[in-house]
Amino acid sequence: MKKRIAILMVLCLLLAGCTAPKETEANPSFETATAPAEATSAPEPESTGTPAPEPSKGQIFLYGEQHSDPVFLNKELETWGEFYAKGNRDLFIEMPYYTTGLLNVWMHEDSDRILEDIYWDWKGTQAFSRDYINFFKQIKQDYPETVFHGTDVGHQYDTIGARYLDMLKEAGMEDSEEYARAEEIIEQGKKFYSLHRYAYRENCMAENFIREFDRLADRDIMGIYGWQHTDIDAMDSSGEVDSMAKQLAARYGDRLHVKNLRYGDPIRTDRMVIAGKEYDCDYYGTVNLETYATTLGIRYLEVWSVENAFEDLAPYPAVQDEDGDRFICIPDMPVELQPGTVYVVDVAMQDGSIDHGVYRCDGTRFEGELIIIQIDIPEA
Repeated sequence: MKKRIAILMVLCLLLAGCTAPKETEANPSFETATAPAEATSAPEPESTGTPAPEPSKGQIFLYGEQHSDPVFLNKELETWGEFYAKGNRDLFIEMPYYTTGLLNVWMHEDSDRILEDIYWDWKGTQAFSRDYINFFKQIKQDYPETVFHGTDVGHQYDTIGARYLDMLKEAGMEDSEEYARAEEIIEQGKKFYSLHRYAYRENCMAENFIREFDRLADRDIMGIYGWQHTDIDAMDSSGEVDSMAKQLAARYGDRLHVKNLRYGDPIRTDRMVIAGKEYDCDYYGTVNLETYATTLGIRYLEVWSVENAFEDLAPYPAVQDEDGDRFICIPDMPVELQPGTVYVVDVAMQDGSIDHGVYRCDGTRFEGELIIIQIDIPEA
């Protein structure tokens, strides 16, 4: 399992004018993370964006997600509905500037042609999901004044990006700010896919966000991004530069609020017997891995957190394979891993079998991520 799950972690890392709103107050149930006083970022590689000189005084509410997962999309729709009801209209998403430009045009059209064209251009990415398309349709239906803001580098620059430029040309807008900005994001995309440097992308995302947010005249915004970009205490996936959120924290301080939608309350509590003793085990649901079923043979993981079991199971050694300790290290766990905790993980394989294991988290990390190491517990 070690090789399989380590490969999986790498794949997950790759997957990588409106009405002025009323002032937004933080929901008491919304756990905010206040920004650190300082954040550091590696000087290389540099992006091409130029941040605005004066920070906006608006509030930023960032939500970390797992892309295209229906559970997360439903939470995001509900949350955006709450913001929208308070008068907010600006929704930042992990898309290029020109993709959201086309989405904003589509919001005012009767046809779904633009959205469908974008959908097929997303083929081969995590965005290629009917659940994600329905997410946008629901926003159009229920929150029609939404304005999307894209702050990612230029993905699909030769299809979606080219189509956006063609649309502006037809409208006689080749000399417009919109056209120049789209070209800039296209160049970011070309450079990113040439370098394959995720640090470059992370810096671009932070600078693009700053530029877009600071031009909104102190309006509050909600943003939806992959959870790694919203970890206010972390480096980016490459470990070279600060995450987007950490870079934003250095600029906006306590006006930045972050919530990771991955981690919620347990779905239920089960009773399990482990090494002859019964424990309460909080069930946190599944990690859907169907995207990788063909290449890795894994369909999904189910995860439980075991209460008060770490000391009891400390004497048991780690399961060994040809590479050493057998461990799981993926960034998409539905529960935040805590050192000193035991977990039960069922790995559902493509052939229908279930690999059932007990794991402990002792604080060991693999490439910056906490890992859980399987415990060798003899069968009763």
